[in-house]
Amino acid sequence: LVGFGVAGSCVAFSLFSEFLPQKNRGVYLLIIEVFWTIGVIFEALLAWVTLYESDTYHPFRAIGNWRVFLFCTNIPMILVLAFVPFLPESHRFLLIRDKRGKVEKIYKRVAFWNQKELLDGSPTCRKVNTGRFTDFFKKGLRSTMATLIVLWICAAGVYYGVVVLTPEYFGAKTEGQHDGRAGTGLYVETLITSAAELPGLLFSSLLINSVGRKKTLFITYALTATGVALLTLPANRALLTVFAVVTRGMAMGASCSVWVLSTEILPTSVRSSGIGLASSASRVAGALTPFISSLLFEVNPLIPIVIYVIVGSIGALFSLMIPYETKGKALLDTVEESTSAKNTSLPSDGVSVIGRV
Repeated sequence: LVGFGVAGSCVAFSLFSEFLPQKNRGVYLLIIEVFWTIGVIFEALLAWVTLYESDTYHPFRAIGNWRVFLFCTNIPMILVLAFVPFLPESHRFLLIRDKRGKVEKIYKRVAFWNQKELLDGSPTCRKVNTGRFTDFFKKGLRSTMATLIVLWICAAGVYYGVVVLTPEYFGAKTEGQHDGRAGTGLYVETLITSAAELPGLLFSSLLINSVGRKKTLFITYALTATGVALLTLPANRALLTVFAVVTRGMAMGASCSVWVLSTEILPTSVRSSGIGLASSASRVAGALTPFISSLLFEVNPLIPIVIYVIVGSIGALFSLMIPYETKGKALLDTVEESTSAKNTSLPSDGVSVIGRV
């Protein structure tokens, strides 16, 4: 049930992208990812409060620390359910489903909230088949989809790998310094590396509108692979923490940049389903993370390091294989438009009250 719920997050991201102005769409999509990092920091603090074991009295011990942890984790999800009914449907989806009346209602609603006047005329609607799995095998989309799947797998691999590997690595460095209980040092370092995602997102947001999506992905993947490799140096704990901070930030930047690219390069007819397919494929890497970062770490700490350096390098290589740069281009609506997108400078479309989309 948790897996089904998490899988639906890609729909919200896709919906958000379709209401954004074309000029700064990449930056806005990265800004929304900040709230993912805020959630990660919240979880680190929550774990410190509810799961930390000590010899002193603990207020949550009587009812089971892990139960309190899970209960508090679910509170934000209850808030999400309360706000979902207020979200508008995708106007781009309705346009290609020939739902002109519903589209006009959404435009009026957006115009009201933005205090803008609607332009004269009616939106152009058309009837297009949506969500067909066979569309991913069409000429204009199959190579793009294959590249995205590899990028998603690499993004999940390095991100979750770094998340799990760094506590294991620091735990090994301090082995024997505590009696088996999780000390405050581990929680502090987890909190610091989690907060490192914020400068990573800032770094990516500065790059994504200046050098473009492809180069941003290449840089963040390459720096992630480099950061993982630097963890093998015989440095002191403070310097290793710096390496872990930079690596976590770059891994987050790569992951979020893949999200941005996916929403922009996939057409409306398969945007959410395509992101869902790529995200599902990436869960394979996530499922392998405990095996690689924990079990193989016990065999030899260098094994997971080498694996994640290779995964990051593959991500950097495949980022250069993206068919075309999406920076400054309008969102596509059909698979047929994807075929010619790499050879044209796509015009802006959409309605003025919601910006150039």
